[in-house]
Amino acid sequence: MKKFTLLVSLVMLFAFAKVGWGQNLVTNPGFETWTGNVPNGWMGLKSSITAANVVQYSTSVHGGSYACKLINETTNHKRFTTQGISVTALTVYTIKFWARGHGDVRTALWDGAYGTYNSYINVNSTIWTQYTQTVTAASTNSAAEFIFSVVNTNADLDDLQLDDVEITAPSSPTINKAYSISSTAIDVLYGLDITSVNATDYSLTGTSAITFSGATIDGTNAKLVHLTGASTPITGDITLDNIADAANSTNYDFYAGIMPISYTNATNPDGVMDNTHIATFEGIVSVNDANNNVWVSDDAGAYHGVMIYDYNFDALVTAGDQIRFFAKRSPYNNLTELTTPVLISTITSGNTPYGPATIQGSDIDETLAANTNPGEQWEGQLVKIENFTVESYNATTYEYRCSQTIGGVTSYFTIGDNVDSHFVGIGTLIIGANYNAVGVVDWLSTTSHYRLNPRSIADITTLYPVTFNVDMSTATGFIPG
Repeated sequence: MKKFTLLVSLVMLFAFAKVGWGQNLVTNPGFETWTGNVPNGWMGLKSSITAANVVQYSTSVHGGSYACKLINETTNHKRFTTQGISVTALTVYTIKFWARGHGDVRTALWDGAYGTYNSYINVNSTIWTQYTQTVTAASTNSAAEFIFSVVNTNADLDDLQLDDVEITAPSSPTINKAYSISSTAIDVLYGLDITSVNATDYSLTGTSAITFSGATIDGTNAKLVHLTGASTPITGDITLDNIADAANSTNYDFYAGIMPISYTNATNPDGVMDNTHIATFEGIVSVNDANNNVWVSDDAGAYHGVMIYDYNFDALVTAGDQIRFFAKRSPYNNLTELTTPVLISTITSGNTPYGPATIQGSDIDETLAANTNPGEQWEGQLVKIENFTVESYNATTYEYRCSQTIGGVTSYFTIGDNVDSHFVGIGTLIIGANYNAVGVVDWLSTTSHYRLNPRSIADITTLYPVTFNVDMSTATGFIPG
């Protein structure tokens, strides 16, 4: 089961004492002033970075007299950060910086409670190049830190150098996020408050060109705009869409419409959505492990189930809830996950989850490779396997190895504990006994196979052998002798 740990890498974020950290503009012309081993304004070194390896550099700088150079840090990711500054909730900050040398750089923002990291940018050049990334403040915090996460990939070309960092908040409204709430309505979230809005300023392009008849600012959140009355129903598919606001010259890419869950499956014959953009999904919760995993399906068959990974989402939903939410596809060790989920609404409760679909043990045979059928099509789905035998138990991985023989052919598969951790609720299965079992399918990278994960003891049915005791002395037609 995956556990979340905030990556504390060779992270470097640069603020400077001579620069006033403001809410609307944060800028640094260069690494000009140093005290000890770090530039002025920095909080100091974090995550075991060697102080002697962060140096003021004066040869071939980008601007001013000095740059910052990181030397001999080729293995581990480490960091140092800015002094605490004030940020505004849901505001998108732009970070621009110049870099040269060899290394991987990414930016982030830690607001005291939550961190968002960008993808790495590979720097491999003798020429100074400017890079730009954006980070979003999860909440208002007066002690936020902007972060550069850096790791060297070679110890040559003067290692990795950084210079001329600019961090700015938007001066005009920009779209931070957009997501569908139905086939005819979209919510648009901005980084700044919106004071006026007109439906004619908005257009959606992608699968088709769509306009809207209504646009209103949310009554409690002035950064949120509700678009309604789509000119045609918005199709949920894997064609990337773009919502544009002509009045503020801003736009945002996302998957519009209600996305079928099948488009999250790695072997879906109709294609797979990317791992970058968010989409809106709708389905019935089949499993909630009350920890960090929730499974949801939008039909009973293959390709229609997926796992939602989040430490807070499980508290918002219950098995049987029909929910609408948006999230991003984010595979982890060959297991498809939806991450950063946001619950839009609980449509109804008390529903019967889709399935279970009856499959054979061979469908999740222990010899199957990751992301291959017939196993992958059932990943995330509630299924049932009948009349199998428990062969053995692995107390280290908390897995039962099981066999099923059909037509003289025996296959082997695994029962795991991804829902009922350590089988606390299910208890002990008897080696050599026969069972039926219901559960959700996942992939475990550490043992490299698909598994069936029951929810509770109610998902396990023991198959007892039928015994006939006949008194032959009274049987009709019996002839003693």
